[in-house]
Amino acid sequence: MTELKTSIRLKAPPLQVWAVLTAFSDYTRWHALLNLDGTAAVGSEIVYSLRRTAERSHYINTEVLIIECEEPKKLAWRIGLPKLIVMEESFKLEADDSGTILQHEIKPSGVLSWLAVRLAGHRLWKI
Repeated sequence: MTELKTSIRLKAPPLQVWAVLTAFSDYTRWHALLNLDGTAAVGSEIVYSLRRTAERSHYINTEVLIIECEEPKKLAWRIGLPKLIVMEESFKLEADDSGTILQHEIKPSGVLSWLAVRLAGHRLWKI
């Protein structure tokens, strides 16, 4: 199964990166396609609003389940329809000498997982 993985080195300590990553109401300030609403806690369902391109004003809304939340190390959620198409998206933070290494990963599963990879890959290139 294809997974999408990216990483970036940020010149900020993990706690500062964590604060931005979990401030869901502020996502639209730095993410052109995604808006989140809810609380970062294991078991929480948050509203996940996604638009296809930055030029479009219409969002598609659904709920995602927070499956991991370990401050300031990892945040992960699950979205989709079981056995059909599911995506687990995670953010891992690791301190280094110059700040934080942020790793982003998307793991699709289900019979339509190829579609999740295609959509997520397309979304990454459009940001």
